[in-house]
Amino acid sequence: MLKQKIKEVALKIHFLESQNQYDSFGIQSIQDQFGLEKGPIFKEASKLIVKGDVQGKIDMKTNTIIFAQKGVKVGTLPTNDRKEMEHLQMNHLDKITEMVEDNDRCLDLLINQNHHIQSSKDKTRDFTR
Repeated sequence: MLKQKIKEVALKIHFLESQNQYDSFGIQSIQDQFGLEKGPIFKEASKLIVKGDVQGKIDMKTNTIIFAQKGVKVGTLPTNDRKEMEHLQMNHLDKITEMVEDNDRCLDLLINQNHHIQSSKDKTRDFTR
């Protein structure tokens, strides 16, 4: 009983996480993947569809669960994914800017250190003559 519940929860999570990545799932592949009968698969899918957690339908003729694509056009990301990508890009841009500034500071330190060493050598040469 507990094992069955764990499989059903895993299936539910799989549907929720995968609905934006896949167009459909074959019932047979879900059965193979989760080790469940058709009944619990249809039950979990139906619950998620009725609650509105998953946008899709169950096609009994082809034994598939078909996800509705929420206004996604070919070559574009869903709004949430696009916002996430923009956020990640901005984070990476900030990190790159920070790295460039750190690199510039390191170069300045090296140049100043080399200049200081060179001028020290010149001064010691003057004293030895």
